[in-house]
Amino acid sequence: MSEFVDHGSESVEKYWNRKKMEYPSLVEVAACVFSTIPSEAVCESSFSVTGYLLDKCRTRLQYTRAELIVLGSQIASEFPSFLD
Repeated sequence: MSEFVDHGSESVEKYWNRKKMEYPSLVEVAACVFSTIPSEAVCESSFSVTGYLLDKCRTRLQYTRAELIVLGSQIASEFPSFLD
């Protein structure tokens, strides 16, 4: 796997998505490595938002929906122009 990758032309996600048929096991490892949360602050913020969403008043909210809301909240706070 000696291949030059131009970092300006392709994101990490696109690169590994392109390689998933060629290196399926390595793609799984890369997904685990790149999904690691870099700081405690991000993790604590996620738990805080999730705790707010999944209180006893919101009994009909499914966990999968709550995960999407938390993810959307984090993306929107990190990249405000994403919603434009």
